This record gives sequence, structure tokens and C-alpha cells, in this order.
Amino acid sequence: MLFFYSGLVSPFLDGTKMLFGQISMVLVLMGACLLTAGLIYTRRIVSALPGSSLSWNFMFCLILFFLSGYLLFTFEHYGLPATPITMLVSMVFFGGGFFVLVVTNLSFRTIEQVRQLAPLERENIQIKGMQRRIETILNTAAEGIITFDHKGMVESLNHAAERLFGYTTQEATAKSIQALIPLPPGPGQQQPRRTAEEATNTYIEVLKEQGADIIGIHKNGAAFPISITVGTTILEGAQIHTAVVSDISERKQAEENRKSALTELNQIFNSAADGMCLISTEFKIMRVNETYEKLFGLRNRILSGQLCHEVFPGPACHSDDCPLSRIKAGENRVEIECVKEHANGTPIPIIITATPFLGKDGSLIGIIEDYKDITDRKQLESRLHEISITDELTGLLNRRGFLTMAEKQLLAAHGGPKQIYLLYADLDNMKWINDTFGHKMGDQALIETTAILKNTFRNADVVGRLGGDEFVVLLSETSIQDRCQAIINRFEEAIRQRNAAPKNKEFTLQISVGISQYNPTTPCSLEDLLNRADARMYACKHSRKHQSPAVVPEGNPLPGDAAVDCRLAITANAAAVRSKN
Repeated sequence: MLFFYSGLVSPFLDGTKMLFGQISMVLVLMGACLLTAGLIYTRRIVSALPGSSLSWNFMFCLILFFLSGYLLFTFEHYGLPATPITMLVSMVFFGGGFFVLVVTNLSFRTIEQVRQLAPLERENIQIKGMQRRIETILNTAAEGIITFDHKGMVESLNHAAERLFGYTTQEATAKSIQALIPLPPGPGQQQPRRTAEEATNTYIEVLKEQGADIIGIHKNGAAFPISITVGTTILEGAQIHTAVVSDISERKQAEENRKSALTELNQIFNSAADGMCLISTEFKIMRVNETYEKLFGLRNRILSGQLCHEVFPGPACHSDDCPLSRIKAGENRVEIECVKEHANGTPIPIIITATPFLGKDGSLIGIIEDYKDITDRKQLESRLHEISITDELTGLLNRRGFLTMAEKQLLAAHGGPKQIYLLYADLDNMKWINDTFGHKMGDQALIETTAILKNTFRNADVVGRLGGDEFVVLLSETSIQDRCQAIINRFEEAIRQRNAAPKNKEFTLQISVGISQYNPTTPCSLEDLLNRADARMYACKHSRKHQSPAVVPEGNPLPGDAAVDCRLAITANAAAVRSKN
């Protein structure tokens, strides 16, 4: 029975084994095909993205491929019966091949997609890198940079803007740009606005017009001056405004300091005691101070740009002594004394001190001239000179003054037609007047004698007091004979009137006179004239004691003297008389 069943089942089992064997072979063959396809995809993947893991994957697929080929060859060549193990192995092999194919196919597709997206990714990376660079540049910029939209709402601030206004970007994005940079009062704020965009555009226009006269508001409320530049661009169809802001507090302070310094310099320049004038190398007036204008009476005239030698000409102009020419020639300081004219024609003695006016690079721009008015000094010098040659009591020339003036007259008359006469006068009884009435009365006698001499002689005649009771007069005439009698009459009348006055009863004036003549054809010294006139004066004084003429002219013979042509007689009262006791 058992064999019967065995005989019946055995062919069936053999057929089943054959079928399983064929199925196993088909599975192995299909697995090999799948592995081959997976191998191809793996190779593509390796070519696309080479790497160590993919290389091991490729080797694993290759080993399975050879193993499947070996099994297939074994089944076909030896006709080995299929067993559950071979069936299981074939199924696993087929599943593995299918899995490898699916995995490699998906991987390849993914890699292809990645390869297609790689340029975009690289572009994104480049864009992000550029954005980071731009952000870095913006954040390292010294100026504050603020972006705001068409409605005026802040979008971003760089680090400098954050430090400038005290807001972070997150804090500022909730604010309007006008909270940070308000508009100054003006026409721009009075215009009607219908939309936020119009308001923003108007705001930007006002900012551009105002320029640097804008105030920024810090988070703490402090205001500070800024300069601002606003630009507008279209980004993704929307207006983006960019404001570049700089804190100009230091610049404003520097400007204020500069203005203050300039004001101080102007005050110093205009309040200087001396007139000051800046002259360019082209001889053009650059600037003058107020003292200069007052000095020359040019306050209402515009001097800037005019030629210096046309405005205030002088002897140094157009000569080698010109201060500017000397400075240009290399001198560091020039000082000259000259006379300039006031606008009304009055001469003004001044001292001009010129120094170089240099630029920042040391080049010569012009000169600085200092004009010192020395009118007072000249007047003082003149006064001192006058004092030095004037007798303090009488106001006449003293000995020094008379000798100086007389020498000039003699030099002028030398070789000319003029005749010069020297009159030597002495107040008689001067010692008696001092001893009797006191020195005050003696001084009065000298003053009265001076008045008589001044009334008798002309202003052109040189009258002086040599000292004590001695007076001298130098007359310069073309023909003195024509004036002799007039001089005699005036002299006698002046003495008579003085002595006849009721107030002059204490004493009478008595004057002894001697005269000498200077002949230009036979010139002599002034000392000779004085000695000769002095000798005749003493002869007159001697003759008065013997009731002779009071004045001895140079025509009367005296011991040791020769007769001369001129004869002058001036008489006076013969004796001094005391008033009644």
C-alpha cells in the first residue's frame, strides 16, 4: 500500500520538485536581472556622487551578481533538485535584487533632483553670502543707514543707526521715520496730505531741501543735529527709501567754535589801536579794520579790491621802498615813517610796519600793514623842540633857538640882494629893578620889553632873548632904509606909552641898543655880528650916562671900528626915575 502510494505520489513530487527548481531558477535569473539593473543605477550614482559608501554598495551588488550567476549555472549544469532551502534562497535573492533596484532607482532619482536643484542651491548660498557681506558692510559703516517703506514705517537700522538713535531694529520697526527724524517747522508740514505714500514723498522732499538743517531724536528724547541723504528704489514692486544719516554735532560745534573765533578775531582786529590793512601780492586791498577807516576818513568807502597806491598814495609807492616790494624781495619786517593824507586832505604822520601774510602752505599771500598814527608824538616832539628853543618867561626864541634861526637866515641871504641887520638890545637898570621891586617886577619888566619888541618888528623878523636882560633881533630887508623911520617911530611910541601909563609909575623902561650889518658880498659869521652889535649896545649904554643918544648905530665911529653906510637912531628916555616915596 505504501509503495502504491509512493508510486502514485512519487511522479507528482518529482514534478513539483522540477517546478520548484524552475521557479527557483526563474527567481534567481530575475534577481540577477534586478541586481544588474541595480548595479547600473549604482554605477550612475557612483559617477554622479562618488563616495566610499557608494563604492561598498557597488561591490556588494557585484558579489551578489556573481553569486546568482553561480547558482544559476549550478542548477542548470547539474540539474540539482530544488529544495526548500534553494527555494528560500532564490526568493531572498529575488527580493534582495528587487530591493536593491528600488533603492538604487529612488536614490538615482533623488540624486538627479538634487543635481537639478544644486545650481539653485548654489545661487541661494551665493545670495545669502552676498546678503551677509552687505549686512556686514552696512553694519560697519560709520554713517547710520535707515530703510523705511512707502508709508514711512522703519524697516531696518544698521549698527551705526542703532547707536545714533538708541533703538534696536526690532524697536524701530514699530515706529514711523518721523519719530526718529522729525520735520523742522516749515511749509512742508502745512501741505494737505491724502495718503501715507503722499505724506512720505512730501517728507522726503522736505528732507532733501533742508539738507543739513535737520534734527534727530534719540530714544531718550535728546535732539542732535544730523545731515541726511535720502534715496528711493523699487524692490519687488514696492518703494523702499534709504536714509543715510550722519551725526554732525562735532562739525556743528567746530563751526560754532570757528565762528566764535572769527568773531573774536574780528573784534580784536577792529578794536586794535592801530590801523591795519591786508594787501595781496597784486597790491589789492583785501581788508582793513575800523581803526584804519577812522584814521583816514574812509569809513563809508568800499576799499576791498582796490589798489593800495590809488587809495592812499605816498612817497614809497612805485619805489624800492614800497613795503610790499621789500617783503616780496625777502625781508621779514619792514618799518617806514611817512606822511599820508586824510580824506579831507589833512596830512597824517604815521609809521607803517609791514610783515608777511602767509597761507597754510607757507606761501606768500600778501602783507599785513600796521599804521601807527604818530601825530601826537610829532606834536610832542614839536612842542619839545619848541620848548628847547623858546624862552619860558617871554615866549621868545632862547639863545639856541635864535642862533639856529639866524644861521638859516644868513645861509639864505648869502650871495643874495637882501641886507641883514642885527639889533642887540639890553634892558637898563635891571639889577636896580630886581633889588628895589623884587624879581617878580623884574620879570614883568622883561615881559613888557618883549611886548615892545614884538609890536615894533614883523613876524618875519627873528626876535630872541639871549639871557638875562639881553634881547636880539635879526632883520632881513631888501632896503632897510625905507623902514628905518617907521621902526624908530613904533619903538619910541611903544616905550613912551608904557612909561606914561599910570600903572607903571614905579619905574620907566630904558633900553640900550646896538646894530650891526651883514653884507652878503663880504660875509661874516653870526658870532661876528653879535659881537659888533654887542659892542655898540655897550657904547650906547656908556653914552647915555653922558646924555648921548640912547642908540649907537653902526655909522658912528667907535674905537677900533670903521664907519659903515647905515645909520639908525632910536631914542628912549635918558634915565630911570623912581616914583615918589
